[in-house]
Amino acid sequence: MTLVLNHVPANTKIISADEHESHHIFDLLYNNTSEVKPEILSTDTHGANKYNFAILHFFGYQFAPRYKTFKDQFERMFKVESSEDEENLITLKTPIDWPLIIQEWDNICQLMISLGQHKTSQSVLIKKLCRYKSTTATLKAMAEYDRVIKAQYILDYTDNETLDIMYNEHLTEEKPFTN
Repeated sequence: MTLVLNHVPANTKIISADEHESHHIFDLLYNNTSEVKPEILSTDTHGANKYNFAILHFFGYQFAPRYKTFKDQFERMFKVESSEDEENLITLKTPIDWPLIIQEWDNICQLMISLGQHKTSQSVLIKKLCRYKSTTATLKAMAEYDRVIKAQYILDYTDNETLDIMYNEHLTEEKPFTN
């Protein structure tokens, strides 16, 4: 895997072919020793898991994955209600469990401190977290915190006029006939 900043390789890590890329993106970014300090990390769908929005947000980065099927991501998280007399209303399908996040915040902070102090790597931490069924309160809270940040990203992405214009132009472009 290679972290590319402004078209220049800045950090690299060799991973096995059967490892998931999302387990390593924080390590690549956080261990970047170049003078270029990015604020946003963009990946393909393979960079996403149920904790990366939270981890990167905690350290001041914005995670901006390019989802292959963005519409599916939106529809998994949100429902759109419309009525004739009001504008469309977008709501989360499952409300955020804020009390759980608050209750487990100290434990989440401990995990993040371990990452920040290099006591563990993201790849080790994420592998362990993803192996467990999300039955512990801390894992549930971490996933909820991730959903908060992901929901904001998806709404911001959906509301981005530049992306909307590009998308609509793409839909209206005439495609030449090819054999």
